[in-house]
Amino acid sequence: MAEVFRTPSAVTAGACRQALDVYGEWQGFTAHVDHCGNSIVDVGLVVQVGGAGDLVDTMRRCLQLTAAAHGAQVYPETVILARLRDGQGHVWHADNVRRGSDGWLPNHTPHRDFVGLLYLNDVAAGGRLQFRRSDVGGVVPAAGLYVTFPCGADYVHRVEAVVEGDRFTLAMWFTVERAHAHPTLVELLCGDGTDHVDS
Repeated sequence: MAEVFRTPSAVTAGACRQALDVYGEWQGFTAHVDHCGNSIVDVGLVVQVGGAGDLVDTMRRCLQLTAAAHGAQVYPETVILARLRDGQGHVWHADNVRRGSDGWLPNHTPHRDFVGLLYLNDVAAGGRLQFRRSDVGGVVPAAGLYVTFPCGADYVHRVEAVVEGDRFTLAMWFTVERAHAHPTLVELLCGDGTDHVDS
């Protein structure tokens, strides 16, 4: 069974700051909010208007780490910049299925195969990524840490409430089916689709 892969210091402190700057610049221009009312910055849209800058290199690095970790050719489906504030977290869930009366059923994004989370800052307390599986340890947010894992029911997870400070992430969902990928992000991050599997 695939695992939860962790890469400390996957990107530089400067790359994390650049991503935080993109969030700060674009958070007021988005209509998307999370379940807590925080702005979600759709990086796919930002890229289309030329506002992502060096964030493209960071996303490409995350894609390469994901492909190498899971031994698969992957394509970016959705990329967002997100924030959780004091007292906020995420409930138990999986990223491509939902709990139904007869077990796990495909959700609105069944084509998502892997998720990647790049932590953009340290969190003073709380905000850990936790998994229901007893053999998978929790993840403490740390600037530059990249975590990737499969999207299915074997990887039900949550984010415990942030106790102190904010928690910023670059969240990326990947698909192995190019037809479900984000066309602009594929062009930017994958080129012709043949050279991005190597780490």
